[in-house]
Amino acid sequence: MTAFIFTARDSKPDFGSDYNRSRFIEELKSNEGKQYRIEKAKNPVTNEMRGYYFGAVLPVVRKTCIEWKHLTSDELHEVLKTEFAFFEAWSIKDQTTKRYATNVMSDKSSTQKAIQYLQDISDYLAQCGLTMPDPEEYKRFRDSAPTR
Repeated sequence: MTAFIFTARDSKPDFGSDYNRSRFIEELKSNEGKQYRIEKAKNPVTNEMRGYYFGAVLPVVRKTCIEWKHLTSDELHEVLKTEFAFFEAWSIKDQTTKRYATNVMSDKSSTQKAIQYLQDISDYLAQCGLTMPDPEEYKRFRDSAPTR
């Protein structure tokens, strides 16, 4: 399936270039009579947001629990998802209701869910007497790192 991304401008689709607009028109011509669905695109989590989470937030969270010091970033991420981004369902194996982590920081996740997740982590850090790292300060630190 071919996807076309455009921005609404002046109540019309703006494809960003004549090339993309032409591709869209050709798609319509070659599929005369077919139905299309137009959906508002989700605001996906960006690489920059994931970088801030893994590079700045997780190191601070790791300091809050001595048992987490040995965990990799991916393992700690799984723990936090189970704590702050989960759903509950019946486990046929254990015959109990269990928590299952949901994906909140992938490029398929919405920014809104990721922001709520980070807010929940921020609330946890506040209970520990810590604050979330400043995203702008992290960005300056990241951008000032020497290259190899």
